[in-house]
Amino acid sequence: YRIELQSLQLPDKLQSGKGNQLKLNLVNRGFATVFGEHPVYFVLIDDAGEVTEFPTDANPKNWQPFEPKDSAYTSLMHTVDVSLELPASVTAGTYKLGLWIPDGSDRLRYNPRYAIHCANGDTDWWISKDGKYGVNVLTAVEVE
Repeated sequence: YRIELQSLQLPDKLQSGKGNQLKLNLVNRGFATVFGEHPVYFVLIDDAGEVTEFPTDANPKNWQPFEPKDSAYTSLMHTVDVSLELPASVTAGTYKLGLWIPDGSDRLRYNPRYAIHCANGDTDWWISKDGKYGVNVLTAVEVE
């Protein structure tokens, strides 16, 4: 697999206590789907490097690069669509919004070497100071 981010739709500002609709489109430019369990999370990273996790129901095992019998190998678009409910502990300010796709095993989940690093050359790869997270940074967001 070779996951390439295509587009991200989100509100101008995220609101605490409300659903904030996020929609991420991506393609798999590789030749196979993701092997093994890899949960998909959006994360908010504050200025101190603290991470707040938001699980999604996306399953990378379904991210086929193309339809199995498509002789033209036309890339398929996949969407991670979620409504983020920000808890009150997420205070107003500027955060990094990231995509975290760790290994699904308890032993490797918080080891960034096993997290999926997207193929886009212009997407920052952030590793937390404690070495637990390897995150694809999508953009900066304001929380109200």
